[in-house]
Amino acid sequence: MSGLAKQRFTYGAQFSPEKTPLAALLQLCTQHEDDRASLQQAVQAAFFAGHGASSSRLAGNCILSVQAYGLIHSGDRGKKFTLTVTGRELAALAGDDSAMLRAFAIHILVNLGGLFLVRLIENMRARGEQITIEAIGQEMNDLDIEIPPNSTYVSTMRAWLAQADVFPASGYSINWDVIDNLLEVDTDTI
Repeated sequence: MSGLAKQRFTYGAQFSPEKTPLAALLQLCTQHEDDRASLQQAVQAAFFAGHGASSSRLAGNCILSVQAYGLIHSGDRGKKFTLTVTGRELAALAGDDSAMLRAFAIHILVNLGGLFLVRLIENMRARGEQITIEAIGQEMNDLDIEIPPNSTYVSTMRAWLAQADVFPASGYSINWDVIDNLLEVDTDTI
């Protein structure tokens, strides 16, 4: 045993463009800043009201995902939170969804393992492997990147990147021209 802990893939449960649009979610974070319980109630009412008894848990998972994506920072043993610099920058782009989603995609690619994910998918494709959530998860675990089996973490990240056209609406084709444009480098450098 090497003694090194496995790296974990970015947590992403109950946090997706369809369920929790970024602009609306950041608006709630701004309105309820410094009060996590209030934020959780607002997220629950806005996005998970129809889920019965599990709605509070779903809202809590969403907030944990927003934190894992580096948009909020928790303090005072989880009772309080503040928007991070990235969260504030994205919130400032409210009203320009395209710019907000492009900036979020850059953040994901550079800071949250998004670029690793697209390279991993490209490598699997080059080996002629079928690209599925399960196969991506197995590949990550083989590389000592911890991701629970059948988790939504990869599909969550893929969905957010698709909002900036890194991926198509469905599937795992990679639009390298978009990545080159977002990161202002060419594919060979990446």
